[in-house]
Amino acid sequence: MKVVPGSHLEQADFVNAPDEHNLLPRGQTILDVDESKAVTLELAPGEFSIHHEAIIHSSEPNRSDDRRIGLSIHYIPPGTRLVKYASGDRKPAAALVRGVDAFGHWEHEPETEAGFDPAMFDELMRLRREFFARTR
Repeated sequence: MKVVPGSHLEQADFVNAPDEHNLLPRGQTILDVDESKAVTLELAPGEFSIHHEAIIHSSEPNRSDDRRIGLSIHYIPPGTRLVKYASGDRKPAAALVRGVDAFGHWEHEPETEAGFDPAMFDELMRLRREFFARTR
């Protein structure tokens, strides 16, 4: 994996360019990256990175016989309000990890009754379709 140190401190321009070879569903692509500033972080199979969501990062194509998995988790306090949704659009969905939500800025995702609950998978796919329909 490659990262551009400090890039999370500046606003980067990007485009959504879906591509079958891009793991990101919207195909988020950063424009005008100075790759001479990138450093390589070598990860062994089974390792993962934890980094700021806005740091410019990338990886070479996966040439193994196994799939690559990407997982993005964002922890934010319930009082956070996304600017895009402050105008009255439908609230974004989130799972309350602990504590109480005294603000109501987020739609609470339902909790599963059991692992691999088919109803929850269907709900996840519905939310995902709605999200990507709004962001295209």
